Amino acid sequence: MRILGMSVRMMVRAALCVVALGTAMTGTAEAQAAGSYTWGRDDCSYVFQQGAWRATDTCRVRRSAAVYDTYSRQTRQFQYRFDESDPRFVTFLDLKVSNPVWIAMAKDGRGIFYKQNGQWIDFNAAVRAQAVSQAQYNAIVARNQANPVLQAQIAAVQGMNAASAARTVSIWLQ
Repeated sequence: MRILGMSVRMMVRAALCVVALGTAMTGTAEAQAAGSYTWGRDDCSYVFQQGAWRATDTCRVRRSAAVYDTYSRQTRQFQYRFDESDPRFVTFLDLKVSNPVWIAMAKDGRGIFYKQNGQWIDFNAAVRAQAVSQAQYNAIVARNQANPVLQAQIAAVQGMNAASAARTVSIWLQ
């Protein structure tokens, strides 16, 4: 299912990435809870597992103090661009798709927005509006579907007309 040009799968994958990398990258030596993430001095991501920091496949390249691109340590392919310049949001761009869209997720969990034609659109409101529009379309289609009884009557009349026309043609040809 595609919603507003973005697949639900892509939104979920990106949201998980934001949660893992954008908002949870605060793991420090003092707060070593299992599953905590932090950036290492090598600008690669580490997760605290089984009592030790373990390297993940994600590294970053800083573009500015608040903007960085993540890439796969193994493949060296870029994955996401993050912009953390607004303290209320983690904003990111999926660099793996051909037509990337800026997405902003509120750090307090209250909203997801995407940028279209230079304006931020509330993703949840757009999905609700699309669902209402789809329901209205489905209602119109259901109202305008042919009545099966009427369709059968029309077919019977068309059959009688065809038989009559055939008889008329056969009389003229004799």
